[in-house]
Amino acid sequence: MLAVAASPPFRVVHAVCSHDCPDSCGVLVAVNEQGLAVKVAGDPSHPVTQDFLCGKVAKYLDRVYAPERILTPLRRKAGVAKGPLVLGREHEAFERVSWDEALDAIAERMKRAE
Repeated sequence: MLAVAASPPFRVVHAVCSHDCPDSCGVLVAVNEQGLAVKVAGDPSHPVTQDFLCGKVAKYLDRVYAPERILTPLRRKAGVAKGPLVLGREHEAFERVSWDEALDAIAERMKRAE
């Protein structure tokens, strides 16, 4: 099963990769008492991938718990051109908005697309 470097107790959760690949890879996730994932591994019983994780999923925890991870909705500031931004100055192009404001804007765009 899943060998975990973290100290027990932990539980192993069976999951499926969230990427939209044709294989729908089986993933085993070790979760600690606080509910945090501490290790991911390929599910050896998955008929196609058989214990394999691609590079994107193998580094999943590095991205999920990264200090730079965006945790609030952002909107591009008016007048800022779309396209590549200067590395390290990306924050100048966006402003924080509330979850309600972000969801309302998305809903409005979806209504217009009908």
